[in-house]
Amino acid sequence: MVYAGFDRQIITFKSIFKNAFVNVRKLIGVPVIFFVIYLMLMIPIANLGLSSVLTKNIYIPKFLTEELMKTTKGIIIYGTL
Repeated sequence: MVYAGFDRQIITFKSIFKNAFVNVRKLIGVPVIFFVIYLMLMIPIANLGLSSVLTKNIYIPKFLTEELMKTTKGIIIYGTL
């Protein structure tokens, strides 16, 4: 749109929506499927307040977190999870 303004082209809502739809269609593909699966798995694990039926019972066991918290490297690893 900025380029069209410099080039003195007429911009309509129809052309904006058409270009947006074409660009969104280019984004949809196999990587989007993997990204959605990744989000479904990671959001509940990150405790962001959202839950999923698929990951309702997935959690890091207490004995693993206790062992990780004993060392500095473990704290860093636990923080990245």
